Formats: sequence, C-alpha cells, structure tokens
Amino acid sequence: MANNANAGAAFGLEDVPDLPEAPTEQPKYNRDYHRLFVKFMSWLHKRTYTKAARFQPSALAGIQPHHVADYLKWRAYGTTDVDFKDLEQNPTCRSSTLEQDKKAISFYMPIKGATWNGTSGNPTKSDPVNEVVKEVKKAETQHRGKKSCATRDLTETEYRKVVHELYGKGSFESTIRTACMLKQQVHLITRTDDISKLKYSDYKPHPDFPFALSCKVHWSKNISEERQCPDQIILGSMDTDFCAMLGLANYMEASFNYGYGAAGREDAFLFTPESDPKLAPKHCNAAYRNILKAVFLSAPFLAVALLIAGVLGSHSIRKFAATLARGMGATADEVDIRGRWKARLSGRVVDAYISPEQPWIDARVAEKLCMGAPIAYKLHPDAKRVTPDWLIEHVVPRTHAFYDGVNDISLHLALPLLWAALDESWEERMEPPVRVRIQDAYERIKADVPVGVNPVVKVPLSIWTHNTKLHINEIEPMDTGGGGGTAGGTTGTTGQASTRQVANQSRQVTAMQTQQQVRTNEEILTRIIAQHNQLQQLIAQKVGPATVRLLL
Repeated sequence: MANNANAGAAFGLEDVPDLPEAPTEQPKYNRDYHRLFVKFMSWLHKRTYTKAARFQPSALAGIQPHHVADYLKWRAYGTTDVDFKDLEQNPTCRSSTLEQDKKAISFYMPIKGATWNGTSGNPTKSDPVNEVVKEVKKAETQHRGKKSCATRDLTETEYRKVVHELYGKGSFESTIRTACMLKQQVHLITRTDDISKLKYSDYKPHPDFPFALSCKVHWSKNISEERQCPDQIILGSMDTDFCAMLGLANYMEASFNYGYGAAGREDAFLFTPESDPKLAPKHCNAAYRNILKAVFLSAPFLAVALLIAGVLGSHSIRKFAATLARGMGATADEVDIRGRWKARLSGRVVDAYISPEQPWIDARVAEKLCMGAPIAYKLHPDAKRVTPDWLIEHVVPRTHAFYDGVNDISLHLALPLLWAALDESWEERMEPPVRVRIQDAYERIKADVPVGVNPVVKVPLSIWTHNTKLHINEIEPMDTGGGGGTAGGTTGTTGQASTRQVANQSRQVTAMQTQQQVRTNEEILTRIIAQHNQLQQLIAQKVGPATVRLLL
C-alpha cells in the first residue's frame, strides 16, 4: 500500500481518523460488499486490512465525498490527478466496477439514505462521486474505456448446440438433469440459482388447463414479497430442444433411480439429492454452472460461438430467453412479469395495488418461448388401449408413487415421456431402463395404432384473452368442424364456443396468409435477382465489365 500512502499525502487524507489494526465489531455486514469496502478502507488509511476487519460507524463518520471520488479516480485511472478533458487519460476499469464500489461503500455509511448536503449525509450520493462515474461512462461511449467483460446472450444456434452437447456427456447429472434445468431456465426466464432451488412440490397440475403445469419459482433476487411469486404456467413446445414439459418428464421419472426425492415430496429439491436447505441449492447451482462452463469451452461449441464477438457465461442463458421472448413479440414489461426481472416495473404507488398474478401475460410470454408452437400432448384416436392406469403402471410409476395423489403431475408427464420413448430421435436422450420398460409395455398393446405412428400427437395451441380471462384452445383442422378444444378449462355457452372457434380459424387464416406472403416475396426476390443479372450482362456488353462495377 505504499502508493496509497503517497496518494493520501498528496490530496489531504490526513483528516481521516486513523484506526487500530483490524477493528473487531461492525453492526452491518454483507459478504459481497465487505471485500470491496475493505479495499477502500485499506487505500484510505494507507494500510492493509485483512478481510476479517470490521469498522465502527464512529470511525466512518469522517469520510467525505472527495475521499470516495478520489478512490474511484484511483481505481479507474491509477491516480487521483485526473483531467477528464485530457483524451490521453483512459480509464482501466469499467463504470460498472465503480458503481459496485460505490454501492459497497454506501452500504456501510452511518447515514445511508440521505443525499450529501455539504456537511452530512451519504458521501457516495454526491456530485463529485457521480461525476467520476459519469466521465468513465462517457469514455466508454468514445471507445476510450476498458472493453466490456459482460456476458452476451446466447444465440439460438448456440443454445441448440449446448442442448445437443449436453445429451452427449454421458452421466445422468451431465445429460438429462442439466438439459432439464436448462430448458426450465429458458422457459421461466430465471437465473441459475432460481432453478437450483426448485422442489418437486413446486410443480402442480394447472387448475384450468389439463395439458399444462404450474410452477412456483423461488426467486432469489429483486423479489422481497411472497405476493410477487405467483404460480406460472408451463407449456409444451413443438420444438423438443425448447420443450420444458418433455425435459421435465424425461428427468423426473429417471431421477428417483439416483436417490433424488429421498427427503419427501414437500422438502426434496428437484435437481439435487442433498437436503440441506442452504447448502443443497448452492452445490446444485455450482455443479450446473460447471457443466455449462465445460460445454462453453468444448471444441464443438467454440466452433459455433467464436463466430460472434462477446463473452459467454451462465447469465447468457437468461439473456437469451429474455431476448428471444422480446424478439418474438413480447413487450419488455411482459418479459419482466414472466421473468420477475424487477420487483416493480416503475416504482409507482399504483404498482402496489396491481395484482402480480397476470396469467394472460405470463402465458403469452410462455407461448413466445415455445419454439414451433405451444402444444398439448394428446393420445392418437386409435390408441384406445393406452389408458391412464396403463400410463401410471408402465410409463410413470415412480413419479406417481412419489406424489402419492397430492398434486400428482405424473399423468401430465406421461404422454411427453411416452412420445419420447417411441421416437427414434430420442434414443440417446433417455435413461435406457426407462425407455426399454416403456417400449416393451407398448409392444404388447400397439395393435390398435397404425405401424410407424406414434400414439402421442402434438396438438398446437392458440392462446388469447377475452374480458381479462386467459383462454387456451387446441387448434383443430379447419375442415373438421370441431369446437377447438377447451377454453379456460370450461365448456361455456354456444355463443362463447362459436367466438372461440371463429378466433381460432381467424388465426389459422392469418398464418396461411403470412406463409403465402412469404412465398410471394421469395418469388418476387427471385425475379428481381434474375432481372438484375440480365441487366448486368447487357451493360457489360455495351460499356465493359469495369464500368459495370462502377454503375452497380
């Protein structure tokens, strides 16, 4: 800390009261902030404090705004003698680093909430401190600052590569479990630690739609009230790389063979056999992140990822989910509601009176995250011998026994799992004992279903709202004259059924019109390119190739 001492003497840190080495008591403590705060105090007092150091509020009362501002200058520029107009002086750290230092120092200030008024208050909430951060941000916009180390979002191609690489890893934890966690994380737009805290009891049959589940996420950040954690819908996806229902079905039935769920239905964590309420999620989160890191560093994945600039990390997955939903048409506020990105959207008083349970918005964003289309898994009309009792006995016996009739989701997961067991593309993605058991049982009753036809079909869903009520309909072929499935889980009147049928057909007509417009646009583009090539050839014959390049 020799440089600190010289710097302190140069700009008047003598007015800060000196402290005995490593004071032992401190009323407030935050592990993440304390490390940064000890660095600040070591610099300020021109001595090295250990991480065990504690500081009394009386010892912090002499800290002034210019002390914090000079520290941030030193952090960013290596010196406190900074001329922000000098374009030759470039910061060596990011403004986000300074903001984190500022938060850490602010946390320990005796007067934390008040803005600095010239004589008292929080010294981090002052113009000199804000000016330093502002100037470093300005340098970043002028490309004079340190390059950002923030993780970027995954692309869809990279996400699919991660899924495919996971299924080739070998062990149950590295393949089926991690792939399931990844799909749940994307579908719910969560952090890795949120997924690691999920329990078996957090999944329940959806109260309105028999083809969907509901899930209560244990949000770990930005959420301070239980009312901000309503149940959220889980839907199937036409694209199996994104299907949270299929991933959960594939994982859950096999998980009991590896000691998962031993703590009981209410207390067992979903993705770890450990039971300690504090350590189990942490260990699970660390294992999950390590497996993802290994995939991100693998040669097959790097061959795809290196085509795009930027750093990838576990947070890239949540960014991918949010960006995907936004790109598919969801608004930023709708993504916030599904992903609980903020405790409140605006901080306005009225937000406290708006119910956090907004099933239409939640389902709308879930729909955007179901690539291909949101779907319901249904039995083929000829699969009459595939009964609920048969599914429980041969497809999901362990899951059914575990739930023991309390919020039992085994039948919701049975059809996705049966589909996967009889689909060739999923031969390497399932636990062999589970797959063989299902195939052997189905072999004995499959006579009713045509050869080569999967007894489980994927039925696309239409999600809409009417009079603030969420409706989800199965999309039937237009020439069937069918009623379009259930809406809101109720039968409804003839007029309501007709309205839903018209809405479904209108959506299908719109989809066909869009497809036709795409084909028309492609045909027009093909003709334009052909005409361009012909024009290029004609001009070349008249004025020569060199002139053609100048003209075109």
